[in-house]
Amino acid sequence: MKSVKIAILLVLVAVLLSSMPLSSVAVDEVHRVWRVASEGIEVSVYAPYEAYPGDRITVSVRVYALEELNDTDVTLLIKGSKSQGRDSWTSRRDVFEDFDLSEGASRTREYDVIVPSDLDPGLIYGHIAIRWNISLVGHLYEDAFNLVYVRNKDYEDLQEAYEDLSSLYEEKVAEYDGLLENYDGLKSDYDSLTTDYENVEAERDDWKAKYGSLETSYNDLTNEYNVLESTYSSLLADYDDLKTKYDVGVNELSAARTLNYVLGITTIAFIATSAYLLARRRKISEGEASVNENRIA
Repeated sequence: MKSVKIAILLVLVAVLLSSMPLSSVAVDEVHRVWRVASEGIEVSVYAPYEAYPGDRITVSVRVYALEELNDTDVTLLIKGSKSQGRDSWTSRRDVFEDFDLSEGASRTREYDVIVPSDLDPGLIYGHIAIRWNISLVGHLYEDAFNLVYVRNKDYEDLQEAYEDLSSLYEEKVAEYDGLLENYDGLKSDYDSLTTDYENVEAERDDWKAKYGSLETSYNDLTNEYNVLESTYSSLLADYDDLKTKYDVGVNELSAARTLNYVLGITTIAFIATSAYLLARRRKISEGEASVNENRIA
């Protein structure tokens, strides 16, 4: 996993570098990088401490006469390497040629040097050769020194891009950790919901079984109801028929009772009349007998 992340990071760095425009970087302020005082002459070389490939640097050479100088020559070679040391680069400049300088006087000359864009990073060197005469006596001095440090622009751009990507990577890692935490929370919620769903599904199956049982019972009850309804309809029809017959019977019975009442009353009246008439007849008979007795007496 770590190797995959590194590979992705390197690809992003390469993409950034390919899309970044090349920019010129300002050179450092010029400083004295070399000095010598010997045999009546003092020579100083000034140059920036650092530069980038493709920069224009300014090199200055100052000659100061400790004694009267004649026929003075100063030659400066600047050397560097290319193609990782498989090739070289040299810039030669005759700074001063055959000039005289009185004691206590000085002369300075500066010139520009363009650092090749394909120069290897690292130190470029200066090699100076000085020839001068004092009282017709010739002198020679040669020396080599570190002139300018050429910085690795590609590496610095890569380093800067790497730092940017590293910062971005840290942000993405933080986002990933946050997302992972959210994922864990969501997964926990999902597991809980899954458990709840399984419980609900089990309850649903239970209710489904109960529903099936109730549906069967309902169908049975429906069939029984249909039978009872048919029986009820038949009984209702019989009831209506019996009620009709009952009503007819009640009417006939009422008429019969009325007739019975009338007949009873009539009979009672007849008996009462008969009793009355019989009693009257007796009374009449007794009256007649009394009259007859009276008559006889």
